[in-house]
Amino acid sequence: MEKEFIEEKHNIDQIFREPNDSVSAFSFDSDVALVFDDMAQRSIPLYAELQRFTARLAAAVVTPNTNVYDLGCATGTSLLCVASRVGESPVKIIGVDNSYPMLERCRSRIERYGYQHKIELVCSDVADIPMENASLIIAHYTLQFLPPARRLSLLRKIRQALVPGGYLLLSEKATHDSAPIDSILTGLYYDFKKRNGYSELEISQKREALENVLIPFSLSKTEDMMIEAGFSRPELLAKCYQFCSFLAGVPQSGNR
Repeated sequence: MEKEFIEEKHNIDQIFREPNDSVSAFSFDSDVALVFDDMAQRSIPLYAELQRFTARLAAAVVTPNTNVYDLGCATGTSLLCVASRVGESPVKIIGVDNSYPMLERCRSRIERYGYQHKIELVCSDVADIPMENASLIIAHYTLQFLPPARRLSLLRKIRQALVPGGYLLLSEKATHDSAPIDSILTGLYYDFKKRNGYSELEISQKREALENVLIPFSLSKTEDMMIEAGFSRPELLAKCYQFCSFLAGVPQSGNR
Protein backbone atom coordinates (compact mmCIF):
# COMPACT_ATOMS: atom_id res chain seq x y z
CA MET A 1 0.00 0.00 0.00
CA GLU A 2 1.29 3.47 -0.88
CA LYS A 3 2.59 5.40 2.11
CA GLU A 4 0.99 8.79 2.76
CA PHE A 5 2.35 11.52 4.97
CA ILE A 6 -0.75 13.55 5.81
CA GLU A 7 -0.59 13.82 9.58
CA GLU A 8 -3.67 12.33 11.26
CA LYS A 9 -2.59 13.38 14.74
CA HIS A 10 -1.30 16.91 15.08
CA ASN A 11 -1.49 20.02 17.20
CA ILE A 12 -4.71 21.94 16.56
CA ASP A 13 -4.47 25.40 15.02
CA GLN A 14 -5.89 27.89 17.51
CA ILE A 15 -3.54 30.79 16.75
CA PHE A 16 -6.33 33.26 15.95
CA ARG A 17 -8.94 31.83 18.30
CA GLU A 18 -8.80 34.64 20.87
CA PRO A 19 -9.61 38.27 19.97
CA ASN A 20 -6.64 40.61 19.61
CA ASP A 21 -6.77 44.40 19.61
CA SER A 22 -3.89 44.41 17.16
CA VAL A 23 -3.24 41.48 14.84
CA SER A 24 0.44 41.00 13.98
CA ALA A 25 1.57 40.25 10.46
CA PHE A 26 1.56 36.53 9.70
CA SER A 27 4.90 34.76 9.87
CA PHE A 28 6.07 31.16 9.84
CA ASP A 29 7.30 31.34 13.42
CA SER A 30 7.48 28.62 16.07
CA ASP A 31 3.77 28.96 16.89
CA VAL A 32 2.76 28.41 13.26
CA ALA A 33 5.29 25.59 12.80
CA LEU A 34 3.75 23.76 15.75
CA VAL A 35 0.27 23.69 14.15
CA PHE A 36 1.13 23.99 10.46
CA ASP A 37 -0.01 20.52 9.44
CA ASP A 38 -3.47 21.11 10.90
CA MET A 39 -3.58 24.62 9.45
CA ALA A 40 -2.75 23.38 5.95
CA GLN A 41 -5.28 20.56 5.98
CA ARG A 42 -8.11 22.77 7.26
CA SER A 43 -7.28 25.84 5.17
CA ILE A 44 -6.25 24.50 1.74
CA PRO A 45 -8.88 22.74 -0.36
CA LEU A 46 -7.71 19.44 -1.91
CA TYR A 47 -4.52 19.57 0.17
CA ALA A 48 -4.30 15.81 0.70
CA GLU A 49 -5.01 15.08 -2.95
CA LEU A 50 -2.31 17.54 -4.03
CA GLN A 51 0.23 15.66 -1.91
CA ARG A 52 -0.88 12.35 -3.44
CA PHE A 53 -0.45 13.87 -6.88
CA THR A 54 3.01 15.15 -5.92
CA ALA A 55 4.05 11.61 -5.00
CA ARG A 56 2.72 10.10 -8.22
CA LEU A 57 4.24 12.86 -10.34
CA ALA A 58 7.64 12.25 -8.77
CA ALA A 59 7.40 8.56 -9.63
CA ALA A 60 6.56 9.47 -13.24
CA VAL A 61 9.03 12.27 -14.04
CA VAL A 62 12.01 12.20 -11.67
CA THR A 63 15.03 10.70 -13.41
CA PRO A 64 18.23 9.21 -11.95
CA ASN A 65 21.19 11.49 -11.29
CA THR A 66 19.05 14.64 -11.18
CA ASN A 67 17.88 16.93 -8.41
CA VAL A 68 14.45 17.60 -6.94
CA TYR A 69 13.81 20.91 -5.19
CA ASP A 70 10.90 21.72 -2.89
CA LEU A 71 10.81 25.50 -2.56
CA GLY A 72 9.06 26.45 0.67
CA CYS A 73 9.14 22.90 1.99
CA ALA A 74 7.43 23.78 5.31
CA THR A 75 7.16 20.67 7.52
CA GLY A 76 8.21 18.32 4.74
CA THR A 77 5.06 16.57 3.51
CA SER A 78 5.95 16.96 -0.18
CA LEU A 79 9.58 16.01 0.47
CA LEU A 80 8.48 12.78 2.13
CA CYS A 81 6.07 12.05 -0.71
CA VAL A 82 8.88 12.41 -3.25
CA ALA A 83 11.39 10.41 -1.22
CA SER A 84 8.96 7.54 -0.82
CA ARG A 85 8.41 7.27 -4.57
CA VAL A 86 11.93 7.56 -5.98
CA GLY A 87 13.13 4.58 -3.95
CA GLU A 88 16.88 4.03 -3.98
CA SER A 89 17.31 5.79 -7.32
CA PRO A 90 20.33 8.16 -7.25
CA VAL A 91 18.32 11.36 -6.84
CA LYS A 92 19.17 14.34 -4.67
CA ILE A 93 16.14 15.85 -2.89
CA ILE A 94 16.55 19.38 -1.52
CA GLY A 95 14.05 21.14 0.70
CA VAL A 96 14.34 24.92 1.01
CA ASP A 97 12.64 27.19 3.54
CA ASN A 98 13.60 30.44 5.23
CA SER A 99 11.94 29.54 8.56
CA TYR A 100 14.13 27.77 11.12
CA PRO A 101 11.13 26.58 13.16
CA MET A 102 9.50 25.06 10.07
CA LEU A 103 12.73 23.33 9.09
CA GLU A 104 13.15 21.92 12.60
CA ARG A 105 9.69 20.35 12.37
CA CYS A 106 10.56 19.16 8.88
CA ARG A 107 13.83 17.58 10.03
CA SER A 108 12.07 15.80 12.88
CA ARG A 109 9.51 14.27 10.51
CA ILE A 110 12.17 13.22 7.99
CA GLU A 111 14.11 11.44 10.73
CA ARG A 112 10.95 9.83 12.09
CA TYR A 113 10.21 8.30 8.68
CA GLY A 114 13.86 7.39 8.05
CA TYR A 115 14.55 9.53 4.98
CA GLN A 116 17.37 11.68 6.38
CA HIS A 117 19.84 9.97 4.02
CA LYS A 118 17.82 11.06 0.98
CA ILE A 119 16.78 14.64 1.84
CA GLU A 120 18.93 17.73 2.32
CA LEU A 121 17.45 20.79 4.04
CA VAL A 122 18.59 24.34 3.33
CA CYS A 123 17.55 27.42 5.29
CA SER A 124 17.44 30.17 2.70
CA ASP A 125 15.22 32.54 0.82
CA VAL A 126 13.94 30.42 -2.06
CA ALA A 127 14.97 33.09 -4.56
CA ASP A 128 18.60 32.97 -3.42
CA ILE A 129 19.42 29.26 -3.52
CA PRO A 130 21.41 27.96 -6.52
CA MET A 131 19.49 25.36 -8.53
CA GLU A 132 20.63 23.08 -11.33
CA ASN A 133 20.08 19.73 -13.04
CA ALA A 134 16.50 19.41 -11.77
CA SER A 135 13.95 16.98 -13.15
CA LEU A 136 11.25 18.29 -10.77
CA ILE A 137 10.85 21.55 -8.86
CA ILE A 138 7.93 21.94 -6.46
CA ALA A 139 6.58 25.25 -5.19
CA HIS A 140 3.38 24.69 -3.23
CA TYR A 141 1.91 28.03 -2.07
CA THR A 142 5.33 29.67 -1.93
CA LEU A 143 5.48 32.20 -4.77
CA GLN A 144 2.53 34.09 -3.26
CA PHE A 145 4.65 35.06 -0.24
CA LEU A 146 7.43 36.60 -2.33
CA PRO A 147 7.37 40.31 -3.16
CA PRO A 148 5.61 40.55 -6.55
CA ALA A 149 8.65 42.13 -8.22
CA ARG A 150 10.77 39.02 -7.46
CA ARG A 151 8.42 36.33 -8.77
CA LEU A 152 9.21 36.41 -12.47
CA SER A 153 12.95 36.24 -11.86
CA LEU A 154 12.48 33.16 -9.65
CA LEU A 155 10.37 31.47 -12.31
CA ARG A 156 13.09 32.19 -14.88
CA LYS A 157 15.66 30.72 -12.52
CA ILE A 158 13.51 27.61 -12.11
CA ARG A 159 13.15 27.30 -15.88
CA GLN A 160 16.91 27.43 -16.33
CA ALA A 161 17.48 24.85 -13.59
CA LEU A 162 15.20 22.23 -15.17
CA VAL A 163 16.67 19.65 -17.50
CA PRO A 164 14.89 18.93 -20.81
CA GLY A 165 11.83 16.91 -19.90
CA GLY A 166 11.76 18.41 -16.40
CA TYR A 167 8.69 19.85 -14.68
CA LEU A 168 7.59 22.62 -12.35
CA LEU A 169 4.66 21.83 -10.06
CA LEU A 170 3.32 25.17 -8.84
CA SER A 171 0.42 25.77 -6.46
CA GLU A 172 -0.88 29.23 -5.62
CA LYS A 173 -3.77 31.12 -4.15
CA ALA A 174 -5.15 33.28 -6.96
CA THR A 175 -7.64 36.04 -7.52
CA HIS A 176 -9.98 36.22 -10.51
CA ASP A 177 -10.32 38.81 -13.24
CA SER A 178 -14.07 38.94 -12.65
CA ALA A 179 -14.74 40.81 -9.39
CA PRO A 180 -18.21 39.25 -8.88
CA ILE A 181 -16.85 35.72 -9.34
CA ASP A 182 -13.92 36.49 -7.05
CA SER A 183 -16.35 37.70 -4.37
CA ILE A 184 -18.54 34.60 -4.69
CA LEU A 185 -15.57 32.23 -4.46
CA THR A 186 -14.14 34.09 -1.49
CA GLY A 187 -17.41 33.63 0.37
CA LEU A 188 -17.54 29.94 -0.53
CA TYR A 189 -13.96 29.53 0.65
CA TYR A 190 -14.79 31.04 4.03
CA ASP A 191 -17.70 28.59 4.27
CA PHE A 192 -15.17 25.82 3.61
CA LYS A 193 -13.05 27.05 6.53
CA LYS A 194 -16.10 27.23 8.80
CA ARG A 195 -16.97 23.63 7.94
CA ASN A 196 -13.44 22.72 9.02
CA GLY A 197 -13.98 24.24 12.44
CA TYR A 198 -12.69 27.82 12.10
CA SER A 199 -14.80 30.58 13.62
CA GLU A 200 -15.70 33.92 12.03
CA LEU A 201 -13.19 35.55 14.39
CA GLU A 202 -10.39 33.18 13.40
CA ILE A 203 -11.09 33.71 9.70
CA SER A 204 -11.23 37.47 10.09
CA GLN A 205 -8.05 37.76 12.17
CA LYS A 206 -6.05 35.48 9.91
CA ARG A 207 -7.20 37.45 6.87
CA GLU A 208 -5.95 40.62 8.58
CA ALA A 209 -2.64 38.96 9.50
CA LEU A 210 -2.06 37.87 5.90
CA GLU A 211 -2.78 41.28 4.38
CA ASN A 212 0.33 42.53 2.57
CA VAL A 213 2.08 39.25 3.46
CA LEU A 214 0.31 36.91 1.05
CA ILE A 215 -0.28 38.86 -2.17
CA PRO A 216 -2.04 36.71 -4.75
CA PHE A 217 -1.89 37.30 -8.47
CA SER A 218 -4.83 36.58 -10.73
CA LEU A 219 -5.09 33.17 -12.33
CA SER A 220 -4.40 34.63 -15.76
CA LYS A 221 -1.43 36.67 -14.55
CA THR A 222 0.16 33.60 -12.96
CA GLU A 223 -0.21 31.67 -16.23
CA ASP A 224 1.18 34.58 -18.29
CA MET A 225 4.13 34.97 -15.92
CA MET A 226 5.06 31.30 -16.32
CA ILE A 227 4.98 31.66 -20.10
CA GLU A 228 7.09 34.82 -19.91
CA ALA A 229 9.60 32.87 -17.80
CA GLY A 230 10.07 30.45 -20.71
CA PHE A 231 7.63 27.63 -20.03
CA SER A 232 5.18 26.36 -22.58
CA ARG A 233 1.57 27.05 -21.62
CA PRO A 234 1.05 25.48 -18.18
CA GLU A 235 -1.66 22.94 -17.55
CA LEU A 236 -4.17 23.81 -14.83
CA LEU A 237 -4.31 20.55 -12.88
CA ALA A 238 -6.79 21.46 -10.18
CA LYS A 239 -8.72 24.46 -8.91
CA CYS A 240 -10.97 24.88 -5.90
CA TYR A 241 -12.14 28.33 -4.84
CA GLN A 242 -8.99 30.51 -5.16
CA PHE A 243 -6.54 27.64 -4.87
CA CYS A 244 -4.97 26.25 -8.03
CA SER A 245 -2.15 23.98 -9.14
CA PHE A 246 -0.23 24.13 -12.42
CA LEU A 247 2.14 21.75 -14.17
CA ALA A 248 4.61 23.32 -16.58
CA GLY A 249 7.27 21.43 -18.48
CA VAL A 250 10.46 21.87 -20.44
CA PRO A 251 10.35 20.12 -23.83
CA GLN A 252 12.68 17.16 -24.25
CA SER A 253 14.33 18.79 -27.26
CA GLY A 254 13.81 22.41 -26.22
CA ASN A 255 16.55 24.95 -25.67
CA ARG A 256 17.27 25.75 -22.06
